[in-house]
Amino acid sequence: MPRENLSFLLAFWGKAQPFSADTAYPLAHPLAYHCLDVAAVTERLLSADAVRRAALAHALGVAEGECVCLLVTLAALHDIGKASLPFQAKAPEHRPAVLSDYPVLADPGHDTTAWLWFVHFAPRVLKERLAPIGALNRLLPAAFGHHGRPPSQDRPPNRARAYFPPESVEAANALADWVLARLGPAEPLRISTDLAKRAALAVAGLIAASDWIGSAQRWFAYTPPDHDLDSYWHDIARPRAEKAVQGSGVVPAPPAPLRPFHVLTNLPEGSATPLQRWADTVALPAGGPLLCLLEDLTGSGKTEAALMLAHRLMASGRAGGLYLALPTQATANAMFDRLGGLYRRLFEPEATPSLALAHGDRGLHPGFRAATLPATQDDQAYGDGAAETVADVPAGAQCAAWVADDRRLAFLADVGAGTVDQALLSVLPARHAGLRRWGLLGKVLILDEIHAYDAYVGEEIAALVEAHAALGGHTILLSATLPASLRDKLTSAFRRGIGLAPPPPPDARAAEAMPYPAGTVLCRTGEDTRPIAAWSHQARRLPVRTLATPEQALDEAEAAARDGQAVLVLRNTVDEATSAYDVLRDRGLSPLLFHARFALGDRLAIEAEVMRRFGRHSKSEARAGTILVATQVVEQSLDVDFDALFTDLAPIDLLIQRAGRLWRHARKGRPGREELVVVTPPALPDPGEVWVRAALPGTAAVYRHHGVLWRTAGLLETDRAFDLPDRARALIERVYGPTAPTPEALVRSSTEAEGQAMAGRAKARAEILPLSAGYTDSHHWEPDHRIRTRDADDPAPLRLGRWQDGVIQPWVDPDPMADRPAAIAWRLSQVSWRLKRLARAAWEEPDPALARAAAEARKTWGRWERDLPLVVLQPAGEGSWTGEARDDEGQTLPIRYCPRRGLSLA
Repeated sequence: MPRENLSFLLAFWGKAQPFSADTAYPLAHPLAYHCLDVAAVTERLLSADAVRRAALAHALGVAEGECVCLLVTLAALHDIGKASLPFQAKAPEHRPAVLSDYPVLADPGHDTTAWLWFVHFAPRVLKERLAPIGALNRLLPAAFGHHGRPPSQDRPPNRARAYFPPESVEAANALADWVLARLGPAEPLRISTDLAKRAALAVAGLIAASDWIGSAQRWFAYTPPDHDLDSYWHDIARPRAEKAVQGSGVVPAPPAPLRPFHVLTNLPEGSATPLQRWADTVALPAGGPLLCLLEDLTGSGKTEAALMLAHRLMASGRAGGLYLALPTQATANAMFDRLGGLYRRLFEPEATPSLALAHGDRGLHPGFRAATLPATQDDQAYGDGAAETVADVPAGAQCAAWVADDRRLAFLADVGAGTVDQALLSVLPARHAGLRRWGLLGKVLILDEIHAYDAYVGEEIAALVEAHAALGGHTILLSATLPASLRDKLTSAFRRGIGLAPPPPPDARAAEAMPYPAGTVLCRTGEDTRPIAAWSHQARRLPVRTLATPEQALDEAEAAARDGQAVLVLRNTVDEATSAYDVLRDRGLSPLLFHARFALGDRLAIEAEVMRRFGRHSKSEARAGTILVATQVVEQSLDVDFDALFTDLAPIDLLIQRAGRLWRHARKGRPGREELVVVTPPALPDPGEVWVRAALPGTAAVYRHHGVLWRTAGLLETDRAFDLPDRARALIERVYGPTAPTPEALVRSSTEAEGQAMAGRAKARAEILPLSAGYTDSHHWEPDHRIRTRDADDPAPLRLGRWQDGVIQPWVDPDPMADRPAAIAWRLSQVSWRLKRLARAAWEEPDPALARAAAEARKTWGRWERDLPLVVLQPAGEGSWTGEARDDEGQTLPIRYCPRRGLSLA
């Protein structure tokens, strides 16, 4: 490249800060240098991560070396749209002289101008030397759209020349020529359009992470344009990138060599359950992704078995970490604590692997090492400081907004545990979904309690399983109660991901005859399902008794508690649980209430107390005479144990789950008797339409398929016991199988429920990013909290603040000494509520003091959290606080919050 061309190119700036008279040199960094910084980071990330490198190469259908060349080239072109006139005019003091005579134009975003450059002005060599045009049309938007959403591709062509005068075209093409000559592949890569579509979202995530690291001035100081590109690349960009990637904390920790199960789990040798022994010895075929399905009763050690499978895959170099997805925050918290004592044994002894909880406060969990991406919240947008487009927000500020939420860090950690919702955002058009897709790449995805989701979420989970398999990922599914229809749906999704046709669905007899407990391994070469012996500690005949009313259950629960038993009262709605709690308190008892409508900080404290009183290591003196009133939050994955259990009617699979909390652990001198007590109306041969609604209105509203409830109630009456695990599969298929009967009076509600399930699946499919679409601007690409991972009536987040001395403080007090700054305190002050149409803010009244205080409070919130509703509370006596929210029609909603009872309408 002639020297004069290089000098011309280096006049175009890529990173800048406002000019300061105190600085000897203007605070700018040449565009070409910044592009090479990010390319060097991409090169180093791929060099340090063999698993992800191999996964991307396989996904693109090229050799690993070719894959690295391609991705480094794409990274070097990621900001080429900044050569446009609108961007260069954003910092007048750095604007190249050759552009001084052109009028300033509104900037559509340098991601969009990059696409216009490629379509209208890119040198022919780019399209001839890199890859087929179909693949480039999918991969270049991933490079240009590294700000969390793809570039707009609907700009009229006549705008292209206004954005790119000849001088801008010359600069952009000079950079592209150098990149292709020095960094590009030796020969054009043969990549199909379909493979490029599949890989595009992960590529966008990789380049976004590279851009965040490559934009950090602590590693990439602004450099005067005194170096030619060859010397800058070799002598400056690559050495800086090596230090930056290591310092960022995103390099995977090296996995440990294969360990026996008892060493991995630190359990006594010979104590493994049959399922765990299967996980330790089953053949794991090489040559592609695996789907492992573990079906066994609660308490059989499915989690440890899954971790053993993940360890084997990691030790063999087929995975680089894991993400464990659970149904609820409570189960995620419990899993995080269980992983805390085990996860380091998945890695080399001298390694410092990172463990992240995908919600909550990392400071509550010692040993957490987060990725230390360069998060600079104070970075200003170029120009006057106001971002015109998403792409106009500096990388440091975007990084700060993203990693400020602990839920997202789980995707950059070696081991993550969290709710399934965070993983689902990788298959939905959420801002920076690509970072989640990149984070999951090469990890073992473990989906626990896979039966616990409705049709809407089930459709998303199937898409997640398919997408993970399509990029070479291994998936492990765990369930105690999996209907055959759901099993078939998930295995078919995996088959689609690896390019196999689905098998014919099993008939009713075949489904009921399938072994249980069972372990399944599915891969390209076939499916192998093996029966697993029942663990002697879990095999039992559990008596089941029914009661007609919740009042009878509370009477018996009181008697059991006064007899010294640890009692669980499980109601199907928060309001019913709160009412039961109030009744028991009025009788002089001291129950504990646990549901999902607490501020996160209070909820964490309640969870800790639940585990202290009822967990595996709970002491007799802590358990005796205690009552927990709870909703479904205790139904799954919590290792809690009760002497007596009273539950509302629920579908058979959920009752089996709940029964797993009864006499779960071996205890000497346990009071009471082993018996599941279910509150249910009798399963009359000809029930009326209000059969369940009259007796249990909350149950009728939550479980809308009343035919399923009727069939479950009938089983309870006829069988009077659960033979577990021998009859678990038969019980489930008798309720969910295609030949299960429904009485005439319940056909309407059951048909409506089935129709709602079909509608839910259809709505979910409309939101899911199909693999065949790639990374396109056909969706809105909203921030996380605006993306619905569950159906329309799913709880939405709001934040609680205290109005004190003219300042709005978070409900949970900040404490810098406890690693709880204001931003974390606000996260811990968040609560989810199933309240529709809640307006953005309760302070949108003509109260300037409140408005100012709210604006000040929001300064510590992430960029994409600032439109969350805020309810400002004031003390109301007896431990309660009250405030007001507004719906979207302006109607006042009086709010009451109590740290013992949770959130409610006053």
